[in-house]
Amino acid sequence: ATWAKIVEALWAGKLGHSAKVSGAVSDPSKSHVICVYVNPFWETQEMERVLGALRVRGVPRAAVARRA
Repeated sequence: ATWAKIVEALWAGKLGHSAKVSGAVSDPSKSHVICVYVNPFWETQEMERVLGALRVRGVPRAAVARRA
């Protein structure tokens, strides 16, 4: 469900330039890792725009880790 929302937002130009999701896990109770790539990642305004788009789609702030 979350991955579908991320893909739709990418296609609509609401997120960064690309994204990927981790492969299937054998235990369905475990979560996946979703990476959204932002270019240029050092521009705070662009990062905030993408973070806001993720929150609008139900991704909680606590679930987001920012890495350069």
